[in-house]
Amino acid sequence: MKSEAIARPRRLGKFLKIATVLCIVVGIGSIAPLLMSFMVFDAGVTRQAWTLFIAIWSLPIVMLGALAIAWIAYGARAFKSSVAALVVFSLPLLVLCMLMIPSLLAMVSSWLGFD
Repeated sequence: MKSEAIARPRRLGKFLKIATVLCIVVGIGSIAPLLMSFMVFDAGVTRQAWTLFIAIWSLPIVMLGALAIAWIAYGARAFKSSVAALVVFSLPLLVLCMLMIPSLLAMVSSWLGFD
């Protein structure tokens, strides 16, 4: 019997490419916060400081790891695993967006004079 090759979904491939570009952009954007994250210890070494430091440094690592797993699963034709890895990839981005929206709104309101 011949085993037929499973066709790769084109939408998933396009989505993986978009996720890769997004990961690169977020990775470049996270260089400055990573370099400044050591300043969290200026007020002293506390549990909160370590939590914030680990959270800042884990964001790019989690994103790169999940993206690598997604591409490996896509290459192995394990499409459900690839989608699950992309969901894990999107969780840190969701947290990042939730953290950025209030500061962006405050910045825009101060530009418009709604102080």
